[in-house]
Amino acid sequence: TPAQLQGGGKIEADALKLTSAKEVPPGDFELVFDVKDQRLAVNGEFIHPDIKPLSVQASLPIRPKAWAAGEGNISEAPLEATVSLPNSSLAFVKGYTSAIEEIDGTAAWIGLRPTAS
Repeated sequence: TPAQLQGGGKIEADALKLTSAKEVPPGDFELVFDVKDQRLAVNGEFIHPDIKPLSVQASLPIRPKAWAAGEGNISEAPLEATVSLPNSSLAFVKGYTSAIEEIDGTAAWIGLRPTAS
């Protein structure tokens, strides 16, 4: 019922490619979502040969019955999200552009956790 939404699914995208940068190899993306107990949970991962897997987790409350009764709306629901990228080498970047002659180092995104409402 709309008051008690439940369900889930998976979206997969293989060989995602930048059409404007043909030298960049394609990557794969998977997104799994689940709705239960008035909460939407999303988990995703982007796999690319040049970096370690980038992961995303997010959740927000789903209250369609209350929203239909005029008690707020989805744009007011608090969103919790985490994005993380393990330590990955930046050496691949110089192969994508002639503007960079040398690059050394690593990048990591150890967790962005915005909470918005």
